Amino acid sequence: MTIQFSDIADVVGVIAAGVAIWQAFQAKRAASEAVRMRDEIVSNQEMTGLARMQQICRKAIDSLKKYGPAATTRSLSGIDPERDAADVQDLLAFVQEHATILKGKTGVEFCKTMQPLLQTFANSLSERDLQKHGLAVYQQLQNFLPYLTDTVESRENKGDRLKTVR
Repeated sequence: MTIQFSDIADVVGVIAAGVAIWQAFQAKRAASEAVRMRDEIVSNQEMTGLARMQQICRKAIDSLKKYGPAATTRSLSGIDPERDAADVQDLLAFVQEHATILKGKTGVEFCKTMQPLLQTFANSLSERDLQKHGLAVYQQLQNFLPYLTDTVESRENKGDRLKTVR
């Protein structure tokens, strides 16, 4: 029995085909893993954005607390409406920048509602107007925070908790 060159070529061809199939399988698995990791990174970034949005919203609420329903003329002494308005403006800028992580058009609608309220508040000249318009801004912030909290909790329940990429 003699081994011919064509027989060796056939064996090498079968081995090469097997190696190619194995490499294709490994490449497909690596691509799937890369997609999973990318999705995890995006999810982590979105959850971080939502958490930061909550933090900025709480800061704005704290800044406007003095204009809230329990506000009195004494609680308005020593206020800094420009600084308070700047805290709310920081929130609006962040919400606009990250509106895509909120469901639907909620972020855009929130900003559209808040801009005129904030403008009216910032332009208030009397303590009475500051209290009235500050209360309106405060109440809108109070209505928005539970929405943010629900959004974070619903994503956490779906398994979008911050994950470490392996």
